[in-house]
Amino acid sequence: MIKALTPFMCLIFAFSVALSVAQALPTESGTVWFNGRATHMGQLFSYETSAGNVGTLVQGQTPKLWDGLGFLNNDIQVIPDTRYGHVYAIRAGVGSHNPWYDPGPGIAASELTRARPNDLGKWDWFSGGFRINGGLTGPGWTMLYQLGYPSLGSPPLALDLVKRNGRLYYGLFRNAGLLTKRGNSSFYQGSSFEDRPLVQVPYGKWVDFIFGVKWATDNTGELRVYARVEGTHGYKLLVNKSRIPTWQYGTTPAGSINASGIKSSGEPARVLDKGGLYFGYWDGRSTFPTESLLETGMTRSSNYHAAASTLP
Repeated sequence: MIKALTPFMCLIFAFSVALSVAQALPTESGTVWFNGRATHMGQLFSYETSAGNVGTLVQGQTPKLWDGLGFLNNDIQVIPDTRYGHVYAIRAGVGSHNPWYDPGPGIAASELTRARPNDLGKWDWFSGGFRINGGLTGPGWTMLYQLGYPSLGSPPLALDLVKRNGRLYYGLFRNAGLLTKRGNSSFYQGSSFEDRPLVQVPYGKWVDFIFGVKWATDNTGELRVYARVEGTHGYKLLVNKSRIPTWQYGTTPAGSINASGIKSSGEPARVLDKGGLYFGYWDGRSTFPTESLLETGMTRSSNYHAAASTLP
């Protein structure tokens, strides 16, 4: 015979459950520091009236959410969506790039950028969702989100696309710790590097991500990555790493930043959080297909629950 719990035992049981939940996830109170969701964007445009002449650039956004509109040809537009109200429709092809920087042949970019101080020693929680309807099979490399980017080389943390056995996956890209030149190439690789698949791309469905990162150039960093595929219930924890570097430092042709986040000029390094479609081909080809996808817009919050609240 099972005995009923006394009020005191119920209190102890409830406290135990609450404690285990608190240890599994951050506290429910939190703050959304930046919300770049397309639902908040009324108008967005960026184009040159004379192609190739940045002096004829026409740009605008209402309201002003983003610090940088890194696209041309109106390659990012706000469109209606039945799941999220409004989303960004993003395309990139030959001639798509930041108006102030052309990376050269074989590369295309259409991105939105937010600038901020580096958060060394602190946690940031990013959220955002993507839907690839089809056609995009993955060029040589593809970046979707570049987080905490100090402009030294490849980003310290990114959501990318990777191919494995002919299948396309959303992937985790990390290039953290001390950057050193790799052989005779122009690539500066971090002491902690990986590029691994996370979720196979389910064409025609939304996949929402939450990245929680404690920024560090030494082994005090932490990383959590969650994903939710449209049609499934709740987020699934995919990555749970501790005692790793999550940010980068060193000297490259682009500049020099020390392990404390200070530039050679003595100023604290600032970083960029970038979202959109940035891809390239290793052979530097001059012609290639225009690729496209849908994105909710990036958010940045103080903890998991605040981040999850931006993608109901």
